Amino acid sequence: MSSDPKEVNVLVPIAHYLYIAVLSGYYHCEDWQKWADNIIINNKNVEWWIYEIAFSNTLDDVITVINEEKKNEWINYNEEYSIPSTVIGYYYLLYKLEKMNFDDIIQRIMHDDDISSETTLLNDKLFCKLLNDYNYRHDLCAKEKISINYFQVLGEKAKYQLNYIETYSALLHSSLTKSS
Repeated sequence: MSSDPKEVNVLVPIAHYLYIAVLSGYYHCEDWQKWADNIIINNKNVEWWIYEIAFSNTLDDVITVINEEKKNEWINYNEEYSIPSTVIGYYYLLYKLEKMNFDDIIQRIMHDDDISSETTLLNDKLFCKLLNDYNYRHDLCAKEKISINYFQVLGEKAKYQLNYIETYSALLHSSLTKSS
């Protein structure tokens, strides 16, 4: 799959990608409303759920709308899409923006109520060893290895999806003008 959204068919799983951005806390009410408003302003034919996103004021409202749209999207869950891992990627992006600290990411992964706790990283023996070294011995080398070898990779996945979210309006517009 190309990493440049302008080269890809508009049929990307945008609702799935938006879901993860919202679920991770990377996108807040102002962000999803601005995103939807941009699509509405710049495109003639807008799907119903985009209007619903524009008027969603709470996390529950926006998740309900997105979940309805997710039912209409096909996605290969095995290759490019893992909610828990991509949520960790968004946490890493928040960490890089200094909106979350490293220990918060670790705590969320370890907390059963957080979606990131379902990550397959917890099945990785090296990751678990590094996690233990960091948690119990405050080993800064382990922190750096976790950050570079795991979180940075997941951050790239989150950036890839975020790029689609942020350029979706342009993708939709170019798709409609090509078909006209």
